[in-house]
Amino acid sequence: RTCGSFMSTASPIPLRIASVRPAMAATAGAALSSGLLLAWFYWATAQSLILRWQVDPAWSHGSVVVAMFPFLLVHFAKRSGRLPWQPLVLRRDYVIGLLTLTTGLLWHFVGQLGVESLDATGLVIVLVGLVWVLGGRVAARTFGGSVLFLLFMVPWPFAWQQPIAESLQHLVAVTSHALLSLGGVPIHRTGYLLLLPGQTVEVAEGCSGLRQITVFLALSVFLGLIGGHRGRGWALVVLSLPIAILANTLRIASTVVILLTAGPAWAKGIFHECEGLVTFSIGLGLLWSADKFLKRVIPQADMNETFTFSRNANGVRADAGCGTARAHADGVGAKRPVGLTLPVRLIGLTAVLATAAALDGALHQAMAAPGRITTIAMQRSLAAFPTELGEWSGTDTPVENSSFLYGDEHLNRIYRHRRTGQTLTVWMIYTEDGRDRSHHPEVCMRSIGCAEEPDQRSALPLEGHPQPAQRFFFRNRSGRAGQWVYYWYYVFREAASDQPPTAWQRLLEKGGRMRSGMTVEIFAPQLTDGDAARTDDFTRLLDHALQPHLPSGAVRGSQRGAFLMVGDSRIVENAPP
Repeated sequence: RTCGSFMSTASPIPLRIASVRPAMAATAGAALSSGLLLAWFYWATAQSLILRWQVDPAWSHGSVVVAMFPFLLVHFAKRSGRLPWQPLVLRRDYVIGLLTLTTGLLWHFVGQLGVESLDATGLVIVLVGLVWVLGGRVAARTFGGSVLFLLFMVPWPFAWQQPIAESLQHLVAVTSHALLSLGGVPIHRTGYLLLLPGQTVEVAEGCSGLRQITVFLALSVFLGLIGGHRGRGWALVVLSLPIAILANTLRIASTVVILLTAGPAWAKGIFHECEGLVTFSIGLGLLWSADKFLKRVIPQADMNETFTFSRNANGVRADAGCGTARAHADGVGAKRPVGLTLPVRLIGLTAVLATAAALDGALHQAMAAPGRITTIAMQRSLAAFPTELGEWSGTDTPVENSSFLYGDEHLNRIYRHRRTGQTLTVWMIYTEDGRDRSHHPEVCMRSIGCAEEPDQRSALPLEGHPQPAQRFFFRNRSGRAGQWVYYWYYVFREAASDQPPTAWQRLLEKGGRMRSGMTVEIFAPQLTDGDAARTDDFTRLLDHALQPHLPSGAVRGSQRGAFLMVGDSRIVENAPP
């Protein structure tokens, strides 16, 4: 054939530009809708996580984990030469993705009952399902580890965290005692107490090493992921545990040495924090050295073995997994394209998220529906609370931090004793849905850098209800200034309606977040004996004056119901040997 005859017999292939634009518009619209629905759905979850990272030292690294996540995505995208989404995905992979995503959404609904960790874990599961929906099995193998790395941002349930912290607290006390004894330090251990001549150091929950373990585990997994060798990665994860325990043991041992050589003033406050930074840096150096050592001992794996895929001329993907070439047809380049296009997958994803959003709205509507578990108002407004209580005169002050105004009624007032000039700050907050009880002095005071002295904690009996008020003592970062905090709350259990509660409401009540109530806190600067007695009397006067403002059936409580915090090591001076 001549070139002319070939061209004359070839049928033209028209370019349908107009038909491409609707598909692009549908893809963009579905992607935007899915993204907005997902962001709206987990907005409150993200806020709750951020608050936990701010107030709980054991999980303060959560924001760092989130910052490392994009780096992992870019790293694996460059290594594999592909993006997390693909034009076509097998129907089977798409179904797996939707089922995984739906499972994560169900975890979100259960988490609304007060299980914060379950809700945040559900978010990670949703992201895993999203990877399957967008890119199928290939994307899940390539980017699945990066998404699962986000599990390190999720705080553990306190049912797990507390016993683990106590076990580590005992372990670090044993290892610190052994290390100091080998160094010739005269020391004796009783439980968590390290007894020295004239001094006693208590290994508190904050020095259990839980924070170091969670951080070092996250770092070892990160290094294992970017290293490209599973065996070496697992070995580094195993080594990170004793490294974290060793770093924490060095912190306690250095505190004891400084206490004996330089005195208690150099083993507290900012100096103790600096010791922690130094020993943490030593632990990071040991972890880095372990990674270098493992790279020498365990040969580097072929990068193409796990993460790089190639295609032949027929569109068949060659996957060199475990050293054996296996051909898999994933729908691209076969005789007839099979699978679902990106617009179709995004439209289905949007439908699932929209259904979940509707169910979430129904859940919140059930929280406010009429029934036995409903809003119970106060008998009198907090604004009508008396400003004169015995010899105390009160003056209202504005709330400078707007984040404190989350309730339905507030009172922020400074009371001054007419004769002595002593001043106290009173904070009261009423909420219709019980959110006031999710804030506690152990959380709020530590979030601003104050440390509690647990041995100063006590209770103050009040008339009318069996539960007393709780007294806490906190010091600022310098360890000089301190103040007492009196804390108690009332739960309004009086029924506001004769209608029986719905099934949703019965579930929500078990989460402990439905009953209306109010919280009372009194902040008193560091007191003399006379000031302490007057503060106790003022607390009794205030609670007595508060009774007419409460509905019938209100029950006093003072036990913490939100989540636990961990403290730091404490030094008890002039303790018996």
